[in-house]
Amino acid sequence: MSKEMEIEWIKSKNYYKLQPVLEKAYEYRQMIVVIGDIGCGKSWNFERFEKSKSNVFRDEIESVMDTDIFFNQMIKKFERQDYSSNKLFYTIREASNVIKRIESKSMYIIDEAGNFKMSMLKHIRDFRKHTKNHSALVLSGPKQPFYETLMKYAKTNKYGTKEFISRVNRWVFLDAPTDEEMVGVFKENGFSNSQIPKLMVGCQNFRDVENKIINYWIDNGISPKLKQNAS
Repeated sequence: MSKEMEIEWIKSKNYYKLQPVLEKAYEYRQMIVVIGDIGCGKSWNFERFEKSKSNVFRDEIESVMDTDIFFNQMIKKFERQDYSSNKLFYTIREASNVIKRIESKSMYIIDEAGNFKMSMLKHIRDFRKHTKNHSALVLSGPKQPFYETLMKYAKTNKYGTKEFISRVNRWVFLDAPTDEEMVGVFKENGFSNSQIPKLMVGCQNFRDVENKIINYWIDNGISPKLKQNAS
């Protein structure tokens, strides 16, 4: 296990926009796509939802991740064991079967889907076709390049994007955090009204705020709370 500094967050307007949609997707096994740029609170919202429900799993996609690795990772998340096949077809089918074997409600969250190779979408589409009555599926990514590339490719149905889009039950578009919300995070972490204006300089999103807080703690020898992370 590794440790990282833990920031205290607030419930922003994106929280109140996204959480009810996640609840409905979980309840009715829907597929949703969440669009939001860096630092708008997507991952924090997903982490919070993941902790509140059973059989909710989240993966962050890496740019070097191939399709077979992605589906193998999904299988391991749900069944806690590796699956090996030299045929992608069988790996996708096994991932689908893993979902079908879960008797209660479940959700798989694909965070940072902007790192997907667009050619992977046809495999996600096939996976969803087999599991739509069994589990909720969430993909998230930024407007550019993820959403805009999706819409561009849909015009010619490149990589089957038109069929993929047709399977999405709901789209959620998140906003950039307001100054008031970013100030709220500083206050939540113990900063005073006199300290915040200087710290707010250059902050455009929650990730900027997080960096400012952590750097302040490090530079001033402050020992914040640490949270455990699997490494």
